[in-house]
Amino acid sequence: MQEMINQEKSHNSSLSNNLLNASASHTQQTRLPPIEIPKFEGNIQEWNSFFDLYKAMVHNNDHYSLAQKFSYLRSALSGPALDIIKGIPITEVNYEVAIRKLEQRYDNKSLVIQSHIRAILDTPKVEVASASELQKLHSCVSTHIAALESLCQPIEHWDAWLVTIILRKLDHATSHEWQLRRVNTDLPTYIELEEFISSRCIAFESSETLDATTTGEGSRYPTNDARSKRTSNHSATRKGLIASIANDIKCSCCSEPHKLYACSRFKNLSIGERVTVVRDSKLCFNCFSPTHMATVCKSIYGCRICRRRHNTLLHFDKPADSDQSTGGERTATDPPSVSAAASALSGLEQNYTF
Repeated sequence: MQEMINQEKSHNSSLSNNLLNASASHTQQTRLPPIEIPKFEGNIQEWNSFFDLYKAMVHNNDHYSLAQKFSYLRSALSGPALDIIKGIPITEVNYEVAIRKLEQRYDNKSLVIQSHIRAILDTPKVEVASASELQKLHSCVSTHIAALESLCQPIEHWDAWLVTIILRKLDHATSHEWQLRRVNTDLPTYIELEEFISSRCIAFESSETLDATTTGEGSRYPTNDARSKRTSNHSATRKGLIASIANDIKCSCCSEPHKLYACSRFKNLSIGERVTVVRDSKLCFNCFSPTHMATVCKSIYGCRICRRRHNTLLHFDKPADSDQSTGGERTATDPPSVSAAASALSGLEQNYTF
C-alpha cells in the first residue's frame, strides 16, 4: 500500500513540474523583454541600415508572433515612413503587407544613388575657413562618396565633376591656396583634393588649439565680460597678424606680393636657374618655405613626377651619360643650362633629402 502511495506522489510531482515548465514557457512567449529598435523617419539613405538591423532583431526572430513584429515595426517608424502603414490594422496577416509597402517605397537603389548625389550638390558652402567648417564639408562629402562606392558606382572615374563641385563649396582663401599648390595643368583627382582639405583641417585645429592655450592664461574661470574682452582683443590681434603676414609675402624671384610657386617669371626660368634662386634665397627645396630646410619639411607633398622630396618645379631628368663623365666634366654637347642644373642638383642631393 505504501508503495502505491509513493508512486502516486511521484506521478503528481512530475505532472506539477510539467505544468510549471509549460506555464514558464508560455509566460516567456507572451511577456518578451523590451528591445531597443533603431528608428526610421523616412530618409531613403538610411533604409538599408535600418532594415538590416530590424530584420536581425525582430523580423527573423521566431520568438515573436507576426502581430508582435508588426507592433515593433510601427513603434520604430515615424514621419513619412509611418504614414505609409499607419492606416493598416495591426493583425497577423497585415504584417507582410506593411513590410511589402515599405520595401516598395524605400528599397530603390536608383533613388538611393540619386539622393547621395543630390546631397553632395546641396552641401553648404564654407563661407569662412575654420577647422569645424572644413571638417563638416569633408565629412559630408566623404560619407556620401563612400555610400556611392558601396553601391558599386564608378567613383574612380568621377574626378572631373567631383573636384569641380567641391571647389565651389570651399571658401575663397582655401580655394586660392589649392590653386597656388597646383604646379601643372593636369586634371587633379578627388583623392588629392580630399587629402588637401584634410591637411587644412589639421592645420586649423593645431592653430586653434594654440590660440586656446594662449588665451587660457590668467583666471581659470573668467567672467563673461573678461572672456568677451579677451576674445575681442585676441580677434583683433589675430586679424592684425594675418594682415601683417599677407603684407610680408614677397616673391624671392621678382619681389612681387605672391608665393614663389605662383611666379610666372620663376616658371619661365630654366631648372638650373630655379635651383639657384631657391638656394640663394635659403628656401626649402620642397615647399619653398624660408623657415626650414627640406630635410625637416612636414609637407605631405613632394615631386609629382618622381615622388621624391623636392618641388615639382625643381624636377630634373638627368641625362643617361651624366654619370659616365670623367671627374664631373661637362661634355661638349651639353648645353650650359643643363650642365649647371645637373651640377646644382648633384650638390643639393648631398645636403638635402629629395
